Amino acid sequence: MNLFEQAFTSTLKTSIAGEVEIRLTNNRRAMISVKRTPGMMFVRVARYFALADRDVTEGLVAYINNEIKKPPPCVMRFAESHRSPDTLIKQEKRRANPKGKVYNLKEITDDLDRSCFNGELKAVIGWRNSRVVKGLRFKTRRVTLGFYDGSLDLIMINSVLDNRLVPIEYLRLVVYHEMLHKYLGVKTSPTGRRMAHTPEFRRLERSFEGFGDLIKWEKRNLHKLLSG
Repeated sequence: MNLFEQAFTSTLKTSIAGEVEIRLTNNRRAMISVKRTPGMMFVRVARYFALADRDVTEGLVAYINNEIKKPPPCVMRFAESHRSPDTLIKQEKRRANPKGKVYNLKEITDDLDRSCFNGELKAVIGWRNSRVVKGLRFKTRRVTLGFYDGSLDLIMINSVLDNRLVPIEYLRLVVYHEMLHKYLGVKTSPTGRRMAHTPEFRRLERSFEGFGDLIKWEKRNLHKLLSG
């Protein structure tokens, strides 16, 4: 046990009411567990909390002392920031639900993967339940319809498109656009500028069957969905 861990453990022992046994663990999933028995409390807490600031430590103490029913937001944020990146990626991908009320995005990506990418892309995709999706990619009237997060290797599509009024071919175009981002990645220009929509990207996008007619449909109809 290093000095930070010793100091953290000492702080908990002097701040927790009653007799307590504290054990620091390397478990990054279960940040804290408390078992209360007559005359003794057993606390298991993730080791990374030894690096927490006073607010986080006080929040932990309040939870352990049963002053609050769940750990406060500052504790949850600290724990989330110290979980392993692999765990966070797996968790986010599990949350990505491709099955909507009208369209199943996995069926669309699987078909596009076979027909356009030789079955090599293996994209993970899901609906994002909001009209405005944060991102900088496939945009219409300042609303992002989809985005590819390279850090998570995950495609998210705005649920406003999960609508019978949206032709499936238009949705396929939006998904194809984001799959191109995964396929081509981000390039760097000679001046050092990062480029996602390169000439090759635009060429492949325009090669999508019916591209011109689908963009015309977008200009005529999409604003109705977004304002609805």
